[in-house]
Amino acid sequence: EKARTALMAALAGGDLNNMAGLLESNLTASYEQLVIDDEIIGTTQRIATGVAITPEAIGLEVLEVVGPGGLFLAKRHTLDRFRHEHYLPRISERGSYSRWLKAGGKELRDKARERAEEILRRSAPEPLDAEVTREITAIVREAERSHAGRG
Repeated sequence: EKARTALMAALAGGDLNNMAGLLESNLTASYEQLVIDDEIIGTTQRIATGVAITPEAIGLEVLEVVGPGGLFLAKRHTLDRFRHEHYLPRISERGSYSRWLKAGGKELRDKARERAEEILRRSAPEPLDAEVTREITAIVREAERSHAGRG
């Protein structure tokens, strides 16, 4: 469902979707879901971008050299275009069932959890500038004052 929603929004020209990491109609956030949604968004963006139809992308000179029935996979142009045109997911399994089993048979949620933990371990976010922190604090305090007693 999330993939369909993201794809429809992207194909309609949208470039922002509030789905990343959210579950239960946006009532719950999940690191695992954020990693899964990152992959959905990556695939969606790749689809929405489309395929380049330019002389360089098509590689007419390669077509002339290789000819009908020739092996394009051995050509540098094919490898370069493959890297550009193809989206490689990090956690989705594209192999066979037996390959998945040999690799440990991990479910998507488990792979997403491992990826999220890896990201959090490697992450070293820079703290906000002191002035930005003060401005955010002031905005929050004003919101708290203006909504006091309403809840």
